[in-house]
Amino acid sequence: MEKLIFKRLYIISNLIMLLLLYFALNQIIYLVSNINNDKGDFWLSADWLINYSNGFIRRGLSGEILALLANLLNINLINLTSYVQASLMVLFITFSIFLYLKTSHSFVEKMLLCSPAFYIGFSYWTYRAAFRKELLLVTIFAILLLLIHPLKTQKICANHYLTVAIFFFAVFAPIHEMIIFYCPFFIFLFVTLYYTHLIDKKIVAAAVVLFSLLSIVALILSYFYHGDNHSWKIICSSLTFEKSDNFCNGAIYATSQNLAAAIANTKYNAIYGDYLIYYPICCLLAFFPFIFVTYAKTLPIKKFVIISIIFIIPLFIVGYDWGRWISTYITLFTLLVFYLIQMQQAYIRPICYKHPMLFFIIFLLYIFSWIIPHCCTYPKLGYFCLLLVSFF
Repeated sequence: MEKLIFKRLYIISNLIMLLLLYFALNQIIYLVSNINNDKGDFWLSADWLINYSNGFIRRGLSGEILALLANLLNINLINLTSYVQASLMVLFITFSIFLYLKTSHSFVEKMLLCSPAFYIGFSYWTYRAAFRKELLLVTIFAILLLLIHPLKTQKICANHYLTVAIFFFAVFAPIHEMIIFYCPFFIFLFVTLYYTHLIDKKIVAAAVVLFSLLSIVALILSYFYHGDNHSWKIICSSLTFEKSDNFCNGAIYATSQNLAAAIANTKYNAIYGDYLIYYPICCLLAFFPFIFVTYAKTLPIKKFVIISIIFIIPLFIVGYDWGRWISTYITLFTLLVFYLIQMQQAYIRPICYKHPMLFFIIFLLYIFSWIIPHCCTYPKLGYFCLLLVSFF
């Protein structure tokens, strides 16, 4: 009887996951159709089209690459940008599912995959934050996790793997400097490989040194090449396609802000937007499923969590998109946990299997009862809470 109940709950939960996946795919269709028709979005599109038309500037590499491809393929730049964004989302969803399928498929792992803080759910519930450059970051990390498999049989691939990881990191840094603050995830990936006896200490040491040096260089460049009130106008005028009236007033204009202005904006939103009240709640909710995960004693997971949190704290000082920072962290951590479970370095606590009905209910309440906004407001209610509020 219990096995039958568990089987039915398992099927229902899988159907819910497919429904959420359908919603996510609808977002992709909406992006490609509406963004193209509306002549671009001042955040979703413009974020990718910052370029070097006025000289080197932080976040400008993606605009140069897309402009080059648009010229080669003879395609509208806005259309190409939305196609690239949609392709990245499809790849990320695919890679995330691949990593999930290698786990035990418990309700905890389902919670992690369907969490409003995980990038798939986050991009659906908070459309304004979807398809930004962190999509490329989490996709790159998922690719690196999937590329680990050849290392299981050939240790000689370790140097090549490090080269690929460094290449991805180095290419993304000029696209957006946020990767600096998530650097511990890339380093811990090599630490994990060491503890699973796939690489030796020399590779780990090389990874620490190379990632650290790249982060320092990227940080210095982003500080000194932030742009000004003149440069963003030059960038805007270089985009000769027919664009919306406010196209340059979002991500492109933001490149003109120096560090002091960025901190001032964050301070204003943190104080008057009640960030300090609501976003800690979001953090607690986002981390909730992880309390049901335990890790191998040899793995320094506690040190990693402390170091990685310390690293992202500056993001919450210089940028007011707190929801984006939290979602990116949770997404990277979730992908890492899926990999650790596969490598038998992390495990779902036995209690989660002993009480399937309880955890099925927790699964439903968790994924539908809250939403994390990307910025500028307090956490919104999910479907269940909205139904309760309307009922009473």
